[in-house]
Amino acid sequence: KNNPGQPCPMNPQVFEIMKANVIKQLTEHPEYAFVVVGQEDNNNYCQCESCKAFAKSEESQAAPGLELANKIAEVVEQKFPGKWVMAPAYTWSRKPPKNLKPRSNVGITLCSIECDFNRPLAEGSTPANRAFAEDIILWGKIAPKLYIWDYTTDFTHYLMPFPNLDAIVPNIQFLVKHGAKGILEQGSSSTAGAEFSKLRMWVLAKALWNPEQADGKALIKEFLEGYYGPAS
Repeated sequence: KNNPGQPCPMNPQVFEIMKANVIKQLTEHPEYAFVVVGQEDNNNYCQCESCKAFAKSEESQAAPGLELANKIAEVVEQKFPGKWVMAPAYTWSRKPPKNLKPRSNVGITLCSIECDFNRPLAEGSTPANRAFAEDIILWGKIAPKLYIWDYTTDFTHYLMPFPNLDAIVPNIQFLVKHGAKGILEQGSSSTAGAEFSKLRMWVLAKALWNPEQADGKALIKEFLEGYYGPAS
């Protein structure tokens, strides 16, 4: 049974509607580098017989959505050469399929929302971090373009201390090492009084600019001395 909270990626009508919308968007907005073809932000993934069977055969709930993205990408390649289709790998779709791979013009946006953010991913010190590390390594091997949507604050209370400062730089280095070509760091910069938001933006910007040379502790020290002066 289809769920109204999520499109059925295996339904031919969904493909036709999505194709028409993608063609319309890229025609009206030639400046767009890519379009996103993927899931709504909820857990109501389609459980029709076709989706269930394909997900089971690929051992991943991401498979039906990636199949749709690949089909749309074939249209995009013909009509809009050089444009990309980006497909999310997010919560229930994060695990890569067993055999299905993204087309040459399909990128993956991998989200880290389940992770333990105060421990470096490379350490694999929690089950959530180990699972995410495994997924990024696998996606990094098959995705022509891999983007990361990462999180850097306590979204339930922006003012509360969020002990991730020691993990920021190692995590960026880990993501880059395993194929990330772009990283979005979602934080709390627009919230007045958010805990050390300016410090985090400084560390993130420096680490993203030059991941290989970034030293987290040195960057923190440099910011504190420059921002607070003698009070640092």
